[in-house]
Amino acid sequence: MSGDVRALLKAKAQERSKRISHPLAAYNASGQLRCTLCALIVKDNEIAWSGHLGSKGHRTNVGRQKELAEQESERKRLEKGKRKALIEDNDAAEDEDEMDTGTL
Repeated sequence: MSGDVRALLKAKAQERSKRISHPLAAYNASGQLRCTLCALIVKDNEIAWSGHLGSKGHRTNVGRQKELAEQESERKRLEKGKRKALIEDNDAAEDEDEMDTGTL
C-alpha cells in the first residue's frame, strides 16, 4: 500500500517538473495551464502551448499589451516634463522648404 502512495507521489512530482515555464503561463489552483494575457485555459502540453502562442488571438493581445505599455511609458515621460528631441528629418524638410522659397 505505501509503495503505491510513493509511486503516486513520485508521478505527481514528475508531472509538476514538466510544467511549462513562460512569462505568460500560469497554473490555476486545479493545475490547469492558463495564458495570463488571454485568460484562456490551454491544454498542458508544449505543442498546445506553442500553438496558442502562434494563434491570431494571442498575437493580437500581445500587440495590444505593447501599445498600452508604450502609451503608459509616454504618459510617464510627459509627467516628468521631458520632451522628445526633434527628428533630423524634420529639420531637413524645413531646409528644403526654405530652398524652394529661396529664403536660404
